[in-house]
Amino acid sequence: MKKMIICLTIAGLLLMTGTALATDPIKLIVNGVETKTDVPPQIVKGRTLVPIRTVAESLNMNVRWDDDTKTVHIATPQSELRTYNSKEDFINELSFAIQGLYEIEYHLTDAFMYDNLYSNTHIERAKGWLATVKRFERNLALYKDTVGMNKEYQQLVQIRQDYTQVVNGIEGKFPRTALTIDYFEEYERLRGDALIDLMELDKSVN
Repeated sequence: MKKMIICLTIAGLLLMTGTALATDPIKLIVNGVETKTDVPPQIVKGRTLVPIRTVAESLNMNVRWDDDTKTVHIATPQSELRTYNSKEDFINELSFAIQGLYEIEYHLTDAFMYDNLYSNTHIERAKGWLATVKRFERNLALYKDTVGMNKEYQQLVQIRQDYTQVVNGIEGKFPRTALTIDYFEEYERLRGDALIDLMELDKSVN
């Protein structure tokens, strides 16, 4: 299984994407979806710069910051079946899946917090991460019994299914209205239960 890893220095946190007029509002569109960033795109010396984390995560890539070496690690999600040489390998892969679930939780948190049309953008990102976690599940399913981690695998699947139910239930329904408060509360409770289960799984694995 080949995995592409891109290492960028701290200077690489901004991605060069072309040029734009300084007076024009700068929009970031990823796969046809307008994407909001914590730090707005900027024009520096005629080049348009956008935060690399936002772009990478919008494409369902794994992003990790190493403070000791001041390096950003970006890895494409695994999309092919692989074999595990040890229980440690299995746990490492499971940890990636758990991180994907945390990404889903992060986007659901923002969706509920902002409660506006941009909340639907976060739901789209959560859907992308759900697909990524399912790919990890496919790999893990083949070796869960061999390494004796069937219980942890089943927990992972259940949490992903709960988050899937939340995402499907609220997709396209932001912003909330007075008539949908009870409807959203039901999914917020399900999301809260999924987060508790996720934290317990994370603790048991790590």
